[in-house]
Amino acid sequence: MEGKILSVIAAIDAAGGMYKAVEDGVVQDMIGLSALAFQDRIESGEEKVVGVNAYAAEEEADPREGLGRPDPAAIDAQIARLERFRAERDQVPHRKALDRLARAATDTDLNIYQCVIDAAAARASHGEIVGCLRKEMGVGAPLIAA
Repeated sequence: MEGKILSVIAAIDAAGGMYKAVEDGVVQDMIGLSALAFQDRIESGEEKVVGVNAYAAEEEADPREGLGRPDPAAIDAQIARLERFRAERDQVPHRKALDRLARAATDTDLNIYQCVIDAAAARASHGEIVGCLRKEMGVGAPLIAA
């Protein structure tokens, strides 16, 4: 066990210290690999977990049915409603609200939360709002607290 602990400490030191290792994702990778190895040991039976792969109770099959496939006609009807919604909304306030939201994503003087509310009030869809923010801000990365 001591050898494993020392190898972890050495890996963190080699990465430039704990702060740098966390910032670069080294620690997250180590945790993920450890979790994966543990899960592999459980699934192979090498590691016993009571109720999971050892002494598990016999359970009756779940009487609930699965959801099944959605009705293609219902899908087509929803798509038609969405197209109608987009065609019938006032395009000028909608475009202005999304443009202001895009500016707020990069301008710290603008209240981004209020811009999201304004975009929704201008009848922008959830997908349009999120798409606008992703275009300006990118896809999020895990937070690193230090």
